[in-house]
Amino acid sequence: MTDQFEQASKLEELARREAIKNQQRNKENPLIIDGKRHCLDCEDEILPLRVKSVNAVRCIGCQVHHEALERHQRS
Repeated sequence: MTDQFEQASKLEELARREAIKNQQRNKENPLIIDGKRHCLDCEDEILPLRVKSVNAVRCIGCQVHHEALERHQRS
């Protein structure tokens, strides 16, 4: 019985590592203008606190829209 749990745990760990690799591969490069980060979509400057906290590449409004489009494409 322990072998099944160990095997399941190993499979879960492999899946987690693969998901992290995929996420890192799909990272978008930030848009830097005059040394400040700007939104990839609307090109407005992103608040420094947002950049620092979540390493944002989009302003909040554009990120919400971007995530909605991703959810729609998956369904």
